[in-house]
Amino acid sequence: EENKTEHFDLTIHTKVDVKGLKKLKRSDNETNENFHIVELMNVAGDKGWLYGDGVEYFAFELKEYWVVVEKESLQKFIAEKCKDKISSKFIEPYKLYRRTGRKDIMTQVTSYDLCYLSAGCMIKKNPEDTIQ
Repeated sequence: EENKTEHFDLTIHTKVDVKGLKKLKRSDNETNENFHIVELMNVAGDKGWLYGDGVEYFAFELKEYWVVVEKESLQKFIAEKCKDKISSKFIEPYKLYRRTGRKDIMTQVTSYDLCYLSAGCMIKKNPEDTIQ
């Protein structure tokens, strides 16, 4: 009956971790949709959100879209891109970065690569709205 009146075939329940647009540097005036930070280890030295429990997908914000990436796909991609464990004093794509005095480890991924890995994209209803 529901299919006849509501016109849907499937209900899907999944957990998505939403990643908003960020500035590359605190001093930047605008957010940057070309790069996203990926947390491998958090400030306490525990596994970062890339390896967190319960999440199945990440939704990365762009100015007009959400790029949805399966967690396992992103984990494999980052592991391959960072396999040489090259570190950097600055955050940059596919190099490992640790803030001074912190236990966190991060890297940067390009939006282009996220689109390549994407399980799908969603157009924003109001592109002017961003997550803070």
